[in-house]
Amino acid sequence: MIISNNLDVVFFFYGLAFVVLGIVIILQLRISKKSRFAIFKPLWLLAWFGILHGANEFLDMFLIIKGRPLMLQIFSPPLLMASFLFMFLFGLKVINLGRNKFIGRALPAIAVAAFIAAPAFLGIRSLEIWQASARYFLGFPGALLSALGLILYYRQNAEKLDRLSASIKIYFFSAALFLGTYAFLGGLVVPRAGFFPATVLNYTSFFAVVGLPVQMFRGLCAILVAWSVFFMTNIFNMEATQELTISEEKYRKLVDNALVGVFTSRLNGDFLYANEALAKIYEFNSVEELMHEGVIKRYRNPKDRDNFLEKLKKDSQVSNFEMAMVTCAGKTAYLSVTATLERDTISGMLIDITDRKRMEQELNEKMRELKIVADVAVGRELKLIDLEKEINSLLKELGRGPKYT
Repeated sequence: MIISNNLDVVFFFYGLAFVVLGIVIILQLRISKKSRFAIFKPLWLLAWFGILHGANEFLDMFLIIKGRPLMLQIFSPPLLMASFLFMFLFGLKVINLGRNKFIGRALPAIAVAAFIAAPAFLGIRSLEIWQASARYFLGFPGALLSALGLILYYRQNAEKLDRLSASIKIYFFSAALFLGTYAFLGGLVVPRAGFFPATVLNYTSFFAVVGLPVQMFRGLCAILVAWSVFFMTNIFNMEATQELTISEEKYRKLVDNALVGVFTSRLNGDFLYANEALAKIYEFNSVEELMHEGVIKRYRNPKDRDNFLEKLKKDSQVSNFEMAMVTCAGKTAYLSVTATLERDTISGMLIDITDRKRMEQELNEKMRELKIVADVAVGRELKLIDLEKEINSLLKELGRGPKYT
């Protein structure tokens, strides 16, 4: 009796549960944006069912509070029909997600036609008959299709879904169970009307048998459906986390196996990350040893570090900055660094240019030697020319012809 006298409260929570269902799905779709799971695309239909059906229950609450004014009553059948149509379409799409198309696309049009034709055929013009028609021809098959569709979808994708979460099966089947229950409570239990089965199975007969209004059980189903769908759609968050983890692993493998040294360090020289190539460049036995040692002691000329940090702080980035470093074995290594600074964290790459520097030094030495030889050769050639000129001059004085031309 207490519940019957407070149906407005029941309708409030009933409607709120479905509105929350719609909002949860919409937010999840906006966050995830895409998924490899085919059920992702038709979920917007279930979201709109939740919002519109919740709005219909809020309307029923106001009808109780305001004394059922006609202006409000006329909005109930179209709102109820629209909400059930969205659920019908969701169920149809989900059940056809697999390779086998179980139900044709013409079924929604047939259901809507039946919803409109039934009241006309029965010759009844009351709002209750329109509500009953919406529940019979749209609500009942829509909820039933949705329940069966979720079960079929899980069975067809069980292996992929279970990889994400072993408990995901519970939420698919619980959502199906409560939608199936709602198919009966929301689709077959209707206002009393002068035709079968509304003469037998209606609000009055349900209350007489159970002792509680059907709206209370519908509200409970709505809460449980919202709860199940909330955890069911969490597969998209799990999927995104899994893909992010895979991407991070691929990136880490790429960096760890890179031929150049990759590092992240603090301004004080402490390493946050270093790859194997960097440890080899500095001739450490492991990355751990390098990170424990730090970078401060590696500079051959401390002014190089000062110049490097000064430029980095000024421009937030440095490209191909060359400096001489000391390896763990005490050897000199010439390195070229490209790095960026974000707050107090330096991220960058090091290339060992020692061989290039050695080749440049050898080239410079050879060029110096060549210049000396060339200078000597040119001087010798000029001296020979002068001697030839002197000999020709002496021969001329002796009255002889020139020997050199």
